Amino acid sequence: MKYIVFSLLLIFLFGVCAFFYSFSLMSGHHVYGEKDFLSYWLYTPDALKDMPEISSEVSFEYDYDLDHSQALFVARWDRVENIVAEKEMLIKYIKRFNSSINNDCVWTFYNTEDYSDNYKRYCVRQKNNSLELEYFETMN
Repeated sequence: MKYIVFSLLLIFLFGVCAFFYSFSLMSGHHVYGEKDFLSYWLYTPDALKDMPEISSEVSFEYDYDLDHSQALFVARWDRVENIVAEKEMLIKYIKRFNSSINNDCVWTFYNTEDYSDNYKRYCVRQKNNSLELEYFETMN
């Protein structure tokens, strides 16, 4: 009987530890490259895993704010050869989420009757010879 109680207690404690470890793994700030397969799989939003390859020099940033339930993902391509054409390709890519674009950004809302919260934003930014694709999501 003691063995069964002890085994159940261990299983319960393992489950609680795994639950809190998943929160610590997904929260905070993470910087990674495309070749870091585990980080790419964990932190890159599913909708953006088929991003076009703009340049061979790409880095990713992921930041999850647990207090405000907000996720920020930035893909940054450096040393882009034909920046105007590549920016147009990225804008065409984000237009598949919503056809209306404003200031190189596309917004999608979970609730079309309440635009104040619960949305996703996709933006393309040009900085010198680099391009950024920014994804911001609120999860309220």
